[in-house]
Amino acid sequence: MDLLFHQGALGDWVLTFPILRGWGPLTVVTAGSKARLASRLVEGVEACDIEQPCLTCLHAEHGHVEVGDAWRARLAGAARIVSFVSSGSDTWARNVRTLAPEAHLAFVDPRPSGDQEHVADGWVRRLREQSIEIELVTATRRDGSGPLVIHPGSGGRDKCWPLERFEQLIAALPAPPRIALGPVEAERWPEATLRRWRDELGAVVADALDELVDLLADASSYLGNDSGPTHLAASMGVPTIAMFGPTCPRTWSPRGPSVTLLAPPHPGEMTWLELPQVLKALGANPG
Repeated sequence: MDLLFHQGALGDWVLTFPILRGWGPLTVVTAGSKARLASRLVEGVEACDIEQPCLTCLHAEHGHVEVGDAWRARLAGAARIVSFVSSGSDTWARNVRTLAPEAHLAFVDPRPSGDQEHVADGWVRRLREQSIEIELVTATRRDGSGPLVIHPGSGGRDKCWPLERFEQLIAALPAPPRIALGPVEAERWPEATLRRWRDELGAVVADALDELVDLLADASSYLGNDSGPTHLAASMGVPTIAMFGPTCPRTWSPRGPSVTLLAPPHPGEMTWLELPQVLKALGANPG
């Protein structure tokens, strides 16, 4: 079976899903929860946790690489190995070439090549330059009967629409949304704010990716900042409204069958986005 190694943030990982869907039987080797996420959402994907000693030793500079018999056989038997964790000229690449001399190896720099190309298109281009042709497959649109899901957070503070505007939006909606928070918000927000959003707005903290997928499964639509959960909603086929400010949507927009982008003409602070603009966008994707 082919192998794909990846180690990155949730949003970056989810942007690989159209590649995974077009690949066929494949083992993904990344952080455990993200590997299981791909296995749950993409048919034909087997999950493997990259954070185990036998795989960490692939970065060892000297000595015998002790990956164990199972992984030695898996690497040697792979037809293709794609790595988002190696430049192709480092220790990891040298060790894998030794362990898998017959495999076709390809190396993908996960960083964007510029602001004129979507980062995922750059990945596909780099694969094709290394003789790996993949048919990209986008998820089927989901038309759920549940409420609008709102996720007000992001790993980057400057990517977040002001909380007071989220609260104004929620008050203006004709029906209460489902509000999902993540571990970042649970850790970063003041306790009083977190308690108020839980008690008064019904917010739920999804500590695990499986919980977030469950919250999104029947959503009629989704609204969020440039964040991993927003990429996940779009990739699941949920009609998604993604709000951008300091990051470039040409490079980082979510990929899915129904994505609406709210972005300024040029990257800037999230305060550019006013409540009426968001309400208008939600009118096209009612919750």
